Amino acid sequence: MNLDIRQVAGVLIGRHFHFASLGIMLLCVVRMDDPFVALTAGGLMNLALGAAMAFLALNVPRRDFRRTDLWRAVSGRLRLPLHAAERVVIDALCWAYWRFARTAAASGALFVAMGAAWHLVLGGAR
Repeated sequence: MNLDIRQVAGVLIGRHFHFASLGIMLLCVVRMDDPFVALTAGGLMNLALGAAMAFLALNVPRRDFRRTDLWRAVSGRLRLPLHAAERVVIDALCWAYWRFARTAAASGALFVAMGAAWHLVLGGAR
């Protein structure tokens, strides 16, 4: 069986990302009485989530890779020397964090643009 460590990292980081995204979506749904506020706030929160993911991606090399969920998930099946395994785990975590940071930034920018379009086209009318 071939172990795709990036896929495992994507699943592990993705569940945290998707849980945060669910919270943002629920806050937007609650505020749908004013779509401009809901879209703009959702966009800004997604941009903040993207910034948090980028911050985590930049800090991955400083963390002890043996204390990560990814290492706990793959350490038994990863047949590499410790120094090589460290590089593989760090690369996979960086890849996953940057993947979700880009996703959050893109959706945040889209939400802010939709909020601005809503406000410009409809003049903030409800």
